[in-house]
Amino acid sequence: MRPSFIVRAADVSEEASAYPGSEELMSAGRAIGRAAGLERIGLHLERLAPGVRTSYPHAEEKEEELVYVLEGSVDAWIDGELHPMQAGDLAAFPAGTGICHSILNNSDGEALLLVGGERTKPDNRIYYPLNPERRDDMKPEQWWHDAPLRRRGPHDGLTDRRRAELGLEARKAESVLFLCVANSARSQLAEGIARQILPGRVASAGSAPSRLNPYAVEVMAEIGVDISAQHSKSVDTIDPASVDVVITLCAEEVCPVFPGRVQRLHWPEPDPAAEGLPREELLLRFRSARDAIRDRIERFAVRPA
Repeated sequence: MRPSFIVRAADVSEEASAYPGSEELMSAGRAIGRAAGLERIGLHLERLAPGVRTSYPHAEEKEEELVYVLEGSVDAWIDGELHPMQAGDLAAFPAGTGICHSILNNSDGEALLLVGGERTKPDNRIYYPLNPERRDDMKPEQWWHDAPLRRRGPHDGLTDRRRAELGLEARKAESVLFLCVANSARSQLAEGIARQILPGRVASAGSAPSRLNPYAVEVMAEIGVDISAQHSKSVDTIDPASVDVVITLCAEEVCPVFPGRVQRLHWPEPDPAAEGLPREELLLRFRSARDAIRDRIERFAVRPA
């Protein structure tokens, strides 16, 4: 009699997956590892139909993943760029790196993938860079809010077929200007984050420029972004004709005035800088501002055209 840990893949039921609230069907998978009794490793045979992807682009803090192409040809979406893969190719995604990824089938034929990874860990956190609305569906402790912020390419993460079904067009690169009073903390955080995420020109300025706050530099370094070369500058040095969108970040202060025919957005954010506070409290305030601004920019980046 054959032991239970030897299984035939065709005998394992195949299930299509979808995210809550979404009608988009992802790859159809067979949980062959679980069927064979594996408790620490997840192994799936994923059938990827034309125009389908495995998942929303994502990165995981505590769980490693790998994808091996058994049949067909696919595109690996990695940090906003597409990388072709064919049968015999393997892609590995170490935990904690912040490498965001998904596998897309833009071909006319089916693809078959072997997808492996660690079984779900209770303390694992996930980051969906192109689907920030997922944060609203997850418990706060499940969202990887301080994932390393890697420079992102322009690809929207959709398959060609899905994009055509939705009638979407590529968004043109926009020039974005972030404004606050001193151009010291909030707008500097926003500039550093946006340079990683947005495809167009990004700048920041203030009505009474001061100096780059060292706490802003420190908390950005925590997520892998070096803003030490940024500097405070006056809004008067910015050519209005070079800007498409102006985003003001002041809360109780009088926001700088910027002339010109531009789209204007206001994201009120309390100033994290304060006199007389201990270092640890200031770091908490700057981290809170960083994470709030990052969330707004993530949502801004994927807003409808």
